[in-house]
Amino acid sequence: TAYSELFLFITVSMAFLNAMTERGVFDALRIVLINNQFTYRQLFWITGVLAFLMSSVISSLTVGLMMGYLILSIGKGQPKFIGLAALNAVVACNAGGTLSPLGGTSTFFVWQQNKLQFTDFFKLTIPCIVNFLVPACIMYFFVTKEIPALSKEKVVLKLGSKRIIFVFILAVIITILADEILHMPTVAGMMFGLTMLLFVSY
Repeated sequence: TAYSELFLFITVSMAFLNAMTERGVFDALRIVLINNQFTYRQLFWITGVLAFLMSSVISSLTVGLMMGYLILSIGKGQPKFIGLAALNAVVACNAGGTLSPLGGTSTFFVWQQNKLQFTDFFKLTIPCIVNFLVPACIMYFFVTKEIPALSKEKVVLKLGSKRIIFVFILAVIITILADEILHMPTVAGMMFGLTMLLFVSY
């Protein structure tokens, strides 16, 4: 049962990410980051922080793959930046995934079996931030200061993209509240979120 719930939980998370990708959310993010003329050093921090925050509510493996795609797109022609930024994103995903039961397999199992309450994981906030910042600060000095070339692409968000983001945030909130207040299985909230996603898609 526990493995089935984990499988469904990750499947729903990936369904939301795939829906956002199909609606052009991450392509729009890529274009915005490039056209704001951030330096590669700034992009190094931006992608790292995004990975840290996103992995606290989405499977860290899924976030790592998505951030890898984003970094590869941003850092064309800059293999050193790609390597360092990707490594930073992986470290950030692991640190952020430990901060919340929604981000990692082990933390999800602990929460699912009622060994710890959701808020108990917040005690790991400082260690998780330190684990992300220390390697990032070291790698930062080896990242080039150059600025990527402007993209000729325009930001185009397809119909329903903002609704999907809203529904995903709502699904996460419902999942947490359903478990903490109603003591329902954690996967129930995410399955309800998948139902809402199907309605929006329809």
